[in-house]
Amino acid sequence: GRTDENDIQINDANISSRHASLVALDDNRFGVVDRASRNGSFVNDDPCPMAGDAAGTPLAPGDQITFGRFGCTYLNAERLHMMLQQVPVSDG
Repeated sequence: GRTDENDIQINDANISSRHASLVALDDNRFGVVDRASRNGSFVNDDPCPMAGDAAGTPLAPGDQITFGRFGCTYLNAERLHMMLQQVPVSDG
């Protein structure tokens, strides 16, 4: 969301003050729930459930998460490590 009450702040007019939440699921994964945002929360273009209505849309590495117009890719530690190993190292 936009406010400083959020752990992750996105300063964009299309993001609600408390837009969405990342929630821990029972199977050691994370999910996304929408917090009655004006422009919705989506995982791979599928709408996320409202907080309190369902456990949350489960996330897998590489999933595309969209909040309003803002998009990002979900990465776990293994996927991030793999991506960082592919980055060329300069001697410079």
